[in-house]
Amino acid sequence: MVELRCFRSEAHNHLGVITMKKLLSLAMLLAICAAPIGAATINVPADYPTIQAGVNAANAGDVVLVAPGTYSDVVHQPGGGDTTRCAVIMKSGVTLRGSGPGATVINADSLGRGVHCSNITGVTIRDLTVRRAFAPVYGSAILVKDTSSVAIFNCEIADNYDGGIIYIKDCSGTISNTTIRNNLAKQGGGLSIEERCNPTVIRCTIEDNEAPSGGGVFVRAGSTPRFESCTIQGNLINALGSSGGGIQIVNSSPTIIDCKILDNISDGGGGGIGLFDSAIATITKTTIQGNRTVGDYGPGGGIFCAENSSLTMDDCLVARNSVEGESSDGAGMYFFFATDVHLNQVTISANANHSGQAGAAGGITVFFSSPTIEKSIISHNDPGSAMACIDAGDNPIVSCTDIFGNQGGNAICGTDAGHNFSLDPLFCDLANDNFRLQMTSPCYPGNHPDGGSACGRDRIGGVDPGCNPADAAEGETIPASSRILGNDPNPFHPATTISFELTRQTRVRLGIFDVAGRQIRLLADEPLPAGRHQVRWDGKTEDGQLAPSGVYFYRLDGGDLRQTRRMVLAR
Repeated sequence: MVELRCFRSEAHNHLGVITMKKLLSLAMLLAICAAPIGAATINVPADYPTIQAGVNAANAGDVVLVAPGTYSDVVHQPGGGDTTRCAVIMKSGVTLRGSGPGATVINADSLGRGVHCSNITGVTIRDLTVRRAFAPVYGSAILVKDTSSVAIFNCEIADNYDGGIIYIKDCSGTISNTTIRNNLAKQGGGLSIEERCNPTVIRCTIEDNEAPSGGGVFVRAGSTPRFESCTIQGNLINALGSSGGGIQIVNSSPTIIDCKILDNISDGGGGGIGLFDSAIATITKTTIQGNRTVGDYGPGGGIFCAENSSLTMDDCLVARNSVEGESSDGAGMYFFFATDVHLNQVTISANANHSGQAGAAGGITVFFSSPTIEKSIISHNDPGSAMACIDAGDNPIVSCTDIFGNQGGNAICGTDAGHNFSLDPLFCDLANDNFRLQMTSPCYPGNHPDGGSACGRDRIGGVDPGCNPADAAEGETIPASSRILGNDPNPFHPATTISFELTRQTRVRLGIFDVAGRQIRLLADEPLPAGRHQVRWDGKTEDGQLAPSGVYFYRLDGGDLRQTRRMVLAR
């Protein structure tokens, strides 16, 4: 009996070891199955016929790669009471990647929304075009809502009829290297950022959009976006008396750095930028130029800051803006019940007040406002005076500022806080909008008439000094703005030369792309000095093969410039 008990005990232990090994093996197998095995690439239409089918099959971390073509599968409804049909409804953690703008096209064909993102995170949308979206409720090309985090990169958002991109309700993310053009909307023709959203918008072009409020961009309700190196150009307010041709900001706090707000049109206040309802804007190294208001009452051709809003501007240019209505004022800037306004090293020049009012300002108008203005230039505004104060209690505080050549007079209204003067600032080329300072300018660092005063050691005005600074080629004049000049010849065989101009030294990337959006040749990826440059393409691909005849595109990215042009190779 004892031996039997012993045997049974050993057998029991032996079986226990076997069972434990099996359990460990099973646990290891389950762990392996549960562990991430790396991102998968799902190809559309090779693996799945539609983009939505590919997204549905994807897991977090996967890439849905969409081949060149036009996709118009606008039949999917988000649910939760939203019955708007969509081309694509995204999932958390998934990347939707096309084959390049113009190559992969989501065409909603006015049947509904383009791409829908609600309560999802870690999503990327890149390298594609979304066009012709429309629906009565948030029928935009891309809708990002309800705490979503979405990155949009290298896309084209064009020809949509209820907005380009909308971020609404506590959303975040980035929009980079994207063109948003020719869209219509109820507000924010190209881009609308609403209800506590805070995306970063970098190196984007927002152009030729229309809306009743915020022709290019609309920001409201506690949102805090950041704009860097963007161009907001040629946008239009299409409703009487409405404001913010380029950007309208309502009760929000955007940061704008190194941007260009150009040639936008508003019927009401703020041809370039309109701030309302306790908005707080910080604007640095930005050009606000060529904007205008066209309505009977359209204050602030460049900027209109109103309703307890605040503004801080550093190193900025406000030039060639205008107002046209008979009740308009402040061609450059108009402050109406504004608070905490600080202008430091800002050039406000060559703005035009066409209202015909006696004493109206081409530069700055204040009404129940007392901005602080220092180390700035207010010059060559015509028609219009340098400054106008509407109410007896208005008290701008002006110091270390050059006020010169304003058609309606150079008088300071408010407090002269010292070290102001009236001398020609000697721009490098005023006629051609080059507002850099000649080295002999009284606004050039160290040239202040007061000599060693506190402000005399610093630059006066908002544009870097020197017509030929150290980063320019010897003897070369800096252009007014970076731009592609074109390629010559075009059409061409066997080679062509691409020309462009840079305002300052910057890293430049110049690539050649085929009609499918694939880069076939990188011509430049290096720092280049300010001035004019030429780069030759010999008609060959990266591997030295002759590119076939056809249409190609060259794209230049660098500093304040991101442009694409078309050319034809005819062998």
